[in-house]
Amino acid sequence: MVTGGMHIRFLFCALAMALTLFSCKKAETEEIVVVKRPKTVLLYMVANNNLSYDAENSISRLQNGYIPAEEGNLLVYKHCAGMDPVLLHIKKGEEGTVVADTAYRFPPRVSATKSALTQALNVTQALFPADSYGLILWSHGTGWIPPLASSSSAAQEQRSGSCPERTFGLDGKVELEIRDLAQAIPYKLSFMLMDACFMGGVEVAYQFKDKCRYMCFSQTEILSDGMDYTTMISDLLEGNRADLVSLATNYFNHYNLSIGSKRSATISVVDCSKLGTLAAVCRNLFRNYDISKDNVDASKLQKYFYYTNHAWFYDLYSIVQAAGASETELSDLQWALDECILYKAATPTFALYRFPIDTHSGLSMYLPEKERTQLNSYYRELTWNKLTGLLKNE
Repeated sequence: MVTGGMHIRFLFCALAMALTLFSCKKAETEEIVVVKRPKTVLLYMVANNNLSYDAENSISRLQNGYIPAEEGNLLVYKHCAGMDPVLLHIKKGEEGTVVADTAYRFPPRVSATKSALTQALNVTQALFPADSYGLILWSHGTGWIPPLASSSSAAQEQRSGSCPERTFGLDGKVELEIRDLAQAIPYKLSFMLMDACFMGGVEVAYQFKDKCRYMCFSQTEILSDGMDYTTMISDLLEGNRADLVSLATNYFNHYNLSIGSKRSATISVVDCSKLGTLAAVCRNLFRNYDISKDNVDASKLQKYFYYTNHAWFYDLYSIVQAAGASETELSDLQWALDECILYKAATPTFALYRFPIDTHSGLSMYLPEKERTQLNSYYRELTWNKLTGLLKNE
């Protein structure tokens, strides 16, 4: 995300015993009355970077919107620059005013780590038990791309192709890649919402398939306003269950009705329980066609990026179509996409960078390049590739 003005988010047993186990350093807590609610939502904000102002703005808009009462708990893990992370409980006070109580103070630490996210989720479950849990990840993001290790040959290879520098989050120089991000989730979630750039890929969706039922994310970058935080919590907590389609619709309408460069958005909602059908269809397609840059003209694909350092995110359908799939095969692919994608929308262009969005299947995918040997080696270990064989083992 660029700071100031128009931003982009690139770019995460007994109660007392449970809290004791969470950290080797004793953290400070306020007095909490534990009451089980139907739903608990945790907004996990990794903003110990150039996003601190945007994090505060998002929280302010959230507090001006719907605030739950007995129907659920609204929590914010907030880690901004110059501060230690805290867990805030956003609620209505005795006189109806909105307050942000500090429910838990974490010791100084890096938040873009597997252990930090696991701890935040465990503390959330211990202090705010519920029948179901939802997670919103807020920070920089770059989809499935692995973090760079400055001394590794992979990093040099990726830099030579102007590869982005993180998967989710950025705390100092630390990023959290999606395999660790998925492993960090200690219990099944009702939904995951990714308010971070480029996370709307099939690789990301499949990595979290067994961690949540529904996912909502963007195939492109996300402007700094992010999701519609004023209406978001009503969609997530007010009804009997989280309404991600309504949330995604509000997000799209907000940007589609904007003018100028702000008319820039893509969004989709995925039913993760139906992703197996898509994987089966794609596995057959990947066996029959050469899905690579050697066979597919990337310039003719629907891209979801502007700068070449993000040139890993193309529309899944457009890739298969350009590889030569027949009308029958494309019909099968569209059927599989319709099975798992509950909602998708895109502005006519990504106006900020002035590239058109003519095709929007609801999922992006990598177009393999054989010279990216280290990047390809990483990709082969992703769950999506293991099940579909997009990149063959060498």
